[in-house]
Amino acid sequence: LVLRILLFYSQDHTFSNNQNLRFPIILGAKEKIKDTFNKVLPREESALLLGIVYGEKGNFDRNYFDAIRRTGVLHVIAASGMNVTMTVGVIFAVLAHLMKRTYAIFFASFAIIIYAALANFEESIVRASIMALFAYGAGLFGRQNTSLFALVLAIFFMVLYDPQILVKLGFQLSVVATAGIILLDPIFKKLSKSIFFEDFRTTLSAQISTVPILLFYFSTYSPISIISNLMILWTVPPLMILGILASIFSLFPQIIAVPFLYLCLPLLLYFKEVVLLLNKFSFEFGTQNIPVTLTLGYYFLALSSVLLLYKR
Repeated sequence: LVLRILLFYSQDHTFSNNQNLRFPIILGAKEKIKDTFNKVLPREESALLLGIVYGEKGNFDRNYFDAIRRTGVLHVIAASGMNVTMTVGVIFAVLAHLMKRTYAIFFASFAIIIYAALANFEESIVRASIMALFAYGAGLFGRQNTSLFALVLAIFFMVLYDPQILVKLGFQLSVVATAGIILLDPIFKKLSKSIFFEDFRTTLSAQISTVPILLFYFSTYSPISIISNLMILWTVPPLMILGILASIFSLFPQIIAVPFLYLCLPLLLYFKEVVLLLNKFSFEFGTQNIPVTLTLGYYFLALSSVLLLYKR
């Protein structure tokens, strides 16, 4: 891997928007899905649902998009590991009732690749897809799956393919957020195992791990993001499930997809109202020219603290 980085760093390989990875049949299916969403739902609600399901950001009103960014929920409309988990989880749950578990795992693995193509092979989607394939492979061969080891493998293969990905913000945020959730969530879980505390644990773990990078690149951070995530994250799983079902049925006569999109509408309106309301109270703080040594020092200190807590 070191030789790959040193000798071929400038080689032009990319994941997202790679023309070699854009298959006509996938592009056609996605256009049909987007057309159905845009016809049935109002513009902003359609843009939000496409953002949640596929990480699309093209049709947002500028003020609405800025409000989403300032309230710290931009990750919801970015392609992320949660998209892969929810999408493939729904597909696997359905298939597991229709066929043997081995076959269900095989078809679910194939669905991961199809979904990654629909999401334009965004870095975070590729990372989550590799981890998901590793998890299903472990289940298929009766091996134990370790999330941290799967994350290391995903980083290895992605850097091996595209060494320049190391300096891409999307990749860095995806990796540190995932590592934060894997390492910190079990520690916070000891404080409370309540299902109502689950979203807060996940949000806090991701926030602790990504704030230094956000400050380093953007020099600003909005504390209200913790509140907004608590109020909004619960809507994402049902929107993902309904959006996936609507996407599948959009490939048939569009009328079949309409009920699922109408069921999404109240949640999409709630999401919008919460964002616009909290945006009125949002404020950002930051600092200029944070040295990279300070950012790295934060992570070394955080990792040392986590290792100490695990040892105890």
